[in-house]
Amino acid sequence: MRIAVFAAVILGLSCCVTLAQVGSTSEKAFKEGNAEPLFTKVYRMSDLPIYYPDGKPNITPLLDRIQLGISPESWEALGGDSTMSPFGPDPSVIVKTNKENHDAISKYLDSLRPVERPPIAEQKRVN
Repeated sequence: MRIAVFAAVILGLSCCVTLAQVGSTSEKAFKEGNAEPLFTKVYRMSDLPIYYPDGKPNITPLLDRIQLGISPESWEALGGDSTMSPFGPDPSVIVKTNKENHDAISKYLDSLRPVERPPIAEQKRVN
């Protein structure tokens, strides 16, 4: 798995990369009858508003918002199986969770990304 993560960082993949642990089910989830597969993805966060005025990234508040806003009971901190941790020099996070949570995380992160606007020369004036 470390090779896959290293390759993802080296290749600079844009949004997220699915790693080798696709489809694993935790032992705890299996025992509790919730055998929903967990997937591991790397999410790039360098284009998100996560920087201090000094230019250094701080993704901790963003990770806290994700864990509190997307199925809080599913995260390891509250007894669940899902995990996330910061990764690499380029602000990224490794997340291991189910498909539904990954979809919600992707949607949330996309909502934070800046909207691209056409250059000023292409904007039309409305009278």
